[in-house]
Amino acid sequence: MKVDGVTFVETAVKAMTKEEFINAHIKIVWKELKETDRKKKLSELYDTITK
Repeated sequence: MKVDGVTFVETAVKAMTKEEFINAHIKIVWKELKETDRKKKLSELYDTITK
């Protein structure tokens, strides 16, 4: 799944917990956003992929 120029491998995301996913990506993607906004976006993305 590609979101705002970043590609996420759905099978890899599904193999992680939400906390692992957020921690793995929060310092890497969408650095122009505040950390709280990145966390919210990653959380919503994780929910979308794993549902």
